[in-house]
Amino acid sequence: MLFAKSRETIEKAASLTKEKLGELGLEISKEKTKVVNFSKDDFDFLGFTFHHWRPRKKDNKSVFHVTPKEDSIKDFRLKIKEKTRKTLTLSKEEWIRRVNPIIRGKVNYYVTIIKAIKANEELGQKSRCITRWMRSKLKAIDGYIRKRLRVAFIHKHPNQKKEQKMRYKWNNRFFV
Repeated sequence: MLFAKSRETIEKAASLTKEKLGELGLEISKEKTKVVNFSKDDFDFLGFTFHHWRPRKKDNKSVFHVTPKEDSIKDFRLKIKEKTRKTLTLSKEEWIRRVNPIIRGKVNYYVTIIKAIKANEELGQKSRCITRWMRSKLKAIDGYIRKRLRVAFIHKHPNQKKEQKMRYKWNNRFFV
């Protein structure tokens, strides 16, 4: 990602970047590269969607949201679903061992955007990015994972009452 205030400056920066990447044996993909006016256009970048919301009341500057792309969340849910198939009867520890790397990887990736904003604020650069979405998105993902694991656990004990297991034995405290 290159940032500049004018189109000429961004073109100079792009040519310098292209030269440096060429020295390293890398090249810029023409299909994936585009110039975007950050103050006006919404765009996708590395699994996140940057979209503008509305101007702030106090200074009339635009505020934007950064959210994970829907495709990224669907892909994550699909990976969890593949790892928690009902046809397998594994121990609780094995189920958790199967899904933990996927959860850690995706959540750590989502949290990088918040870490970047915090680091910039520590350097004195005030952010106009709203990240409150993160809590609700991560809670929804967490609920989906718990639901998939409960279904997998229940499948191992088919003769027991499912509602009791879901409510009492494998409640939210069980997963903490």
